[in-house]
Amino acid sequence: MLRKIRQFFTHEAALLPEPAPPKLPSAEQAVPNYLGKSRGAVVQDRSSNITNSVLSVFTRNEATMNETIKKLVLSSPDLFTAVLRKITTAVTTKYTVIATDETGRVNEKATELVQAFTRRLDFAAPDYSKFTRATDFRALSASLLHDNLRYGAMCFELVLGKGRIPSHFKAIPVRLLKWADDMSSTYPIYKGAEKDIPLNFPTIFYSAGMQDNETPYAESPLQAAIQACLWDFEFTDALRKAAIKNLLGRLVVTINSENFRKTIPLTVQADAEKMKEYMDTTVANLESQLNGLQPEDALVIFDSLEVDTIQDKNRSEDRSIVVLKDLINGRITAGASILPSVIGRGEGSQAASMEAQLFVNSSTKLQHELNILYSRALTLAARVFGQAVTVQFTYAEANLRPELELASFKAVEQSSVLELLSVGMITDIEASIRLTGTLPPKGYKPLAGTMFKNASPNAGGTNNYSNTSVDDTSGKPDSTSSQKAGGDTKSPGVKSK
Repeated sequence: MLRKIRQFFTHEAALLPEPAPPKLPSAEQAVPNYLGKSRGAVVQDRSSNITNSVLSVFTRNEATMNETIKKLVLSSPDLFTAVLRKITTAVTTKYTVIATDETGRVNEKATELVQAFTRRLDFAAPDYSKFTRATDFRALSASLLHDNLRYGAMCFELVLGKGRIPSHFKAIPVRLLKWADDMSSTYPIYKGAEKDIPLNFPTIFYSAGMQDNETPYAESPLQAAIQACLWDFEFTDALRKAAIKNLLGRLVVTINSENFRKTIPLTVQADAEKMKEYMDTTVANLESQLNGLQPEDALVIFDSLEVDTIQDKNRSEDRSIVVLKDLINGRITAGASILPSVIGRGEGSQAASMEAQLFVNSSTKLQHELNILYSRALTLAARVFGQAVTVQFTYAEANLRPELELASFKAVEQSSVLELLSVGMITDIEASIRLTGTLPPKGYKPLAGTMFKNASPNAGGTNNYSNTSVDDTSGKPDSTSSQKAGGDTKSPGVKSK
């Protein structure tokens, strides 16, 4: 009896609707910290100008790890290329959105609603009465992954408009998040321009790639490359100075003292102080003229001067420089989790092929994180609209091949989807979304479970172009069909007796 009562209440609880979400905010919460109270004022541009900066010093004076990583990605070509390549590979041009009920069956009405919402984010503005930044998934995904690759996490907000209707998604900078101790759990606090803003709302979505369970703060995946990048900056500065000093030819002017004294006035030669002053002035004038020479300028001198150049000869440090540079590059690529072939340093086709595949796998992992985060946000948006469904957002798989080369692979995928549709393993709606990304068009004839893929193309007729065509009612192959039609089944050149 007790077991039956427990089963009854368990079954009834499964049928009950989920509790309504708590009170949702009616406006955007994480206001950018660069905005102040004065409307219409010009926002100060605080971007760093590294044109004349010593990079090894430029990145050392920050208080936190995230601020150092931000400057390193800005100034290091290797880190910037690593972040850029991963973002452009992970953010593909196509995605699919599908809404299902609690049992996993496709909900056509909710799917149509969610797809309309995503299309509005991609192609429409949340408010046509004023300027609004881009809300499409491409721009949002690039901003989120930019934070994820630098700081180890990403965060955005589902902004609700008038009537608490879902309006758009907006990225929240992870670098400005602190975490509040809420006894049994924690929630983020946004560091605003004037005050800290608690973000303890269900409309805030946060994800960390590899979260350390001993702290609520995410750790940057690029922190292992910091020392290698600083070493690279110092080495590059020293190498630039050495190149200018040793590799480039320099003019050397030798003054013939005997001939030069003959050109000096006798009154100057008799006075030691005037003689020294005269010689110093002559040397300074020569330096000024020679330093201002351009490569195409001619040099005319008297026989009291000899001009020559110093060139680098048989230096043995070249191999050492190459070895040291390769060592630094290897540490940077390892710390940034980027492979040499991806940034143009690969050696060998086999290694490049394997490295490209590993790089695609890492980009696919970033896609999975975006897919989960968007699925959660779109699920909440659908439930705010009154649809008790779960939404699955999926980016198209990352691939380094061009679209034309992938056509044959897509044909195989299309054939497998149609095969599942033919035997009824998937619905028409799911097949249409997987093949086209949208719902079936109006007037579409349902094909699920009709076995259209297994139907014979010549059912009810005869294939006159095959010797194994079925021509009788028994269903057996009739190899004499060509003879019945008056043809000869023998090979060419063989005569009948």
